Amino acid sequence: MSNSKKVEKQAQLDSNASEDSQLQSDVNARGETTQLAKDRKAAHGQTGPKTQRGKWHSKWNALKHGRYAKSTLLPFEDEVAFKQHLRDIRAALLPDNYVEQQIVDEYAHALWRLQRQENRTAYERERILEKLTPEMMAGMLGLNDEYCIAAPDYLTDLKKKIPKSQAILANAAEEQYQRLMQGAKGITNFNLVWRQFPDLFNALGAYIDRLGSMRPLFTPGQKDLDIAWQQHPEELKQHLVALSKELFYMANFNEFKPQIRLYMESWYFAQHHELKRLEREDGGLMGERKHANAMLDKLMQLRKTQYTLWAATPKELPMHGFVVPKEIGFRED
Repeated sequence: MSNSKKVEKQAQLDSNASEDSQLQSDVNARGETTQLAKDRKAAHGQTGPKTQRGKWHSKWNALKHGRYAKSTLLPFEDEVAFKQHLRDIRAALLPDNYVEQQIVDEYAHALWRLQRQENRTAYERERILEKLTPEMMAGMLGLNDEYCIAAPDYLTDLKKKIPKSQAILANAAEEQYQRLMQGAKGITNFNLVWRQFPDLFNALGAYIDRLGSMRPLFTPGQKDLDIAWQQHPEELKQHLVALSKELFYMANFNEFKPQIRLYMESWYFAQHHELKRLEREDGGLMGERKHANAMLDKLMQLRKTQYTLWAATPKELPMHGFVVPKEIGFRED
C-alpha cells in the first residue's frame, strides 16, 4: 500500500472517530438513545421502584431461604447481634494478618448462615405440626364432634404439663357434672343443689370469673349463688356444659399423651412432600457446616505453613551483651 493511500485511510478513520465522538456527545446531550426509548416503550411504564425504600424491598423479592443471599444480613436480622458475633469469632481465633482476617470472617459468616438455616428448618418443622389442629387430634382420639369442637389448644402441645393434683380435682368435678346433668332438667334454681357438687361449682365460679363476668357466681362468703344466676338457670347450664369440656381434657390429657405422641408422629411422617423438601434443606445445612469447617482447616493450615517457614528461616545470633574476643598477640622476646 502506497503512502498516499495510507494517509487517506488514516484520515478516513480519524473522520469516523470524530463522527462517533460527536454522536456520543449528542447522545449525552439528549440523555436518551433510540434503543433506550424502545426499551422504555416496551416496559409500558414498568420501570421498577423509584424510592429508596421501594428499591430496598425489591431486592428481597426472590428470597426463599437465605442460604445463598448476597447480603450478609437479611432484613429482619439484628445487625448489632451480627457485629457482636463477628467480634466474638475474631477474639476467639485472633487473626494475625490480612489473609487470616479474611478466612476468619468467612468462617464467621458461614456460622451465621448455618444458624439462620437451622432456625428456618426448625420453623418449617413446626409449621408442619401446626397444620395438625387440636380439633383434628380430638377426632384421632375418637372423641365425638361436641368434644372435637371444644378441643383446647394444648391438645397438640406435648410440652404442656397438668399437675396430677389438678387432674384429679378436674376428674372429680367432671364426675359431679355427669351426676348433676342426669337430673338437671327438673332443676329451676341451682342454689338448691349446688352444695351437693362443691368441686364442680367451685370450678364454675373460677370459670365465670375468667370470662370477666360482671356478676360473680357466689354471694360474699360463698353462702349462696348470686341472685342474678339463680334467676337465669339456663344460662348457668350453658356455662356448665362448656366447663365440662375443659374439665374432661384436664382430667384426661396426661393419659392421652402417649396416643397423641403416636398420632403426631404418624401424621408428621405422612407429609412426604414436606419431608422431602426438608431433607434437601438438611443437605444445605451439611454443606454449610462443611464450608465452616473448611475455613477453620484453611486457617490452621495457613498457620502451620507460616510456622514451618519461620522455623526454616536462619536466625541471626542476638548481639545484646556480646563481647568481641580480644585477639591474641604473639611477641618475640
